[in-house]
Amino acid sequence: MKIALKHCLGPAATLVAFAAGFSLGKPESPGMPAPAMESAHSTGASPGPHPPVAKPAPAERLSDTLAMLDTARRNRRLRDLAAEVSASDPASAWALQAQIAGTADRTEFCQETLTAWSAKDPAAALNAAAALPTGSLRTACLSTALQGLARQDPMAALDYAASQLTGSPRESALTAIVGSWAAQNPPAAADWARQNLSNPGASSTLRAAVATWADSTPAAASQWVAGLPPGDSTTIAVSALVETWAEQTPAETAAWLSSQGVSALTDAPSEALAIQWAASDPLAAAEWAISLPRTMTARASAAHAVGEWAAAAPEEAVAWLSSKAQEIPQLAPALYQSLAAGWAGQDALASAAWVDGLTDPAVQGQSAQSVFNIWASADTDGLSAWIDQHPASPIADHAREQLALSRSDTAPADALSVALQLAEPQAASGLARRIFQDWQARDLSAAGQWAVANPAVARSFQP
Repeated sequence: MKIALKHCLGPAATLVAFAAGFSLGKPESPGMPAPAMESAHSTGASPGPHPPVAKPAPAERLSDTLAMLDTARRNRRLRDLAAEVSASDPASAWALQAQIAGTADRTEFCQETLTAWSAKDPAAALNAAAALPTGSLRTACLSTALQGLARQDPMAALDYAASQLTGSPRESALTAIVGSWAAQNPPAAADWARQNLSNPGASSTLRAAVATWADSTPAAASQWVAGLPPGDSTTIAVSALVETWAEQTPAETAAWLSSQGVSALTDAPSEALAIQWAASDPLAAAEWAISLPRTMTARASAAHAVGEWAAAAPEEAVAWLSSKAQEIPQLAPALYQSLAAGWAGQDALASAAWVDGLTDPAVQGQSAQSVFNIWASADTDGLSAWIDQHPASPIADHAREQLALSRSDTAPADALSVALQLAEPQAASGLARRIFQDWQARDLSAAGQWAVANPAVARSFQP
């Protein structure tokens, strides 16, 4: 579908001319001969300025850019080239995209071109995007072109998406359109999104509108959200507001969220706030999280905050949790586990030593599973060495269990060997049986060969 829109042209560019001249010396004195002229070559003086070297053609520069191995640098150069050529001739820039083979590179170039083109001629930009073959590139380009059209005529952009697109392309386009509209008229965009939330493809538009609004004026966005009636749209709006606002001023966000009552303090916004807040003030984030009225929400939010804290300053997180554990018995086990995991991501050895010193067997077991699962995923050799240095004990068995599970897919025979080393016979047999049965399901022949070589152990796996 071709579309034609009336639009205004900007003023013509101003032409600036440059003039150059020579400075004349004093006239020669009467009777004095004029000095002989010497060539620049004979005196060794540098010749006059060289004419400027012509910049390579865009097609040549594009070829050079595509040869770059560094993805980030290549993408940056692609966007720069697209913006430069599109500034004067977007149609010529668009013709260059046919020379780009990779979809990711082509998308970078096309979206930058369409952003500039749609600012000048949104109809032409949209028609170019629509002419692309069906696929991810067309979906991305249509969203970019419609985003540009929405800056001038959001209703025309919405009508196009609703009438010409279906499925994922429609959802992507509507989200982009409403986000672009919200950057200019947030109340109108947010109202449209709330009223059309149930329309096909419009489920993400309210989140886009509120997030865009909150990014620029969170106070106004929060007033609008606070005035919504209870329902699904309010839940979506609260989450979008909090997730965006918390990136700027988490303390203000927390005060607003708490003022909205229990109905607003649900898992998604509370957890998002805790994560964002913990990046700048983990103590405040953790204290706020454990004060939440719903136990499940408090547990999940505080766990996120403590995990983030442990990754940055584990000793501080340990000191805080040690002082709070008795006050929050329903939350503490999850916080110990999250602390252990957050610490293990940075220093698994230190985290394991801390877990080894925990006195509550249940808390120690849960925390150990988190530590050794992360350690086994990152460094199986290091974990194997740690196991070799520790005697048989419950925490060592947790380490063996996670090491065995981490090897069960790639080296099932080794995994069985580790599992059978667990100190508690029933636990060893149960873990080994589970690994062997999974191996049988994937590769019956190889598992059978292992069973022939280890008949006594294989017989113990039989019911």
